Amino acid sequence: MNIDDKTDNGSSRNENDLREKVKALNVLNVHSNNLVLCVASEMIQDKTNEISTIPKILDKINVKGDIITWNALNIQKSNVEVVTKLKRNHVVPIKQNQGTFYNDLGYILIKTN
Repeated sequence: MNIDDKTDNGSSRNENDLREKVKALNVLNVHSNNLVLCVASEMIQDKTNEISTIPKILDKINVKGDIITWNALNIQKSNVEVVTKLKRNHVVPIKQNQGTFYNDLGYILIKTN
């Protein structure tokens, strides 16, 4: 399962005399590699809310044994904890600017190898 957002830039509208400015639609999707289709979607208000939308969309999918991936923007302890509590496997990129989390993971990988 891949979790990623898409922004429909064609859905935005500029402000004019008849209407206020309308932001582009932003949707967080869960794609199944096995089924080759989108299995869940959640609308998000803007790009900054994508992080808090991960737990909401994970509640919508109930597939055990799948590997869940997402991009580096969503690497938050709370999101990793949600996946762990759901007892699912996950692959997430870890950024060096995440201090102790990055160092702790590196230590675990070295110790297990």
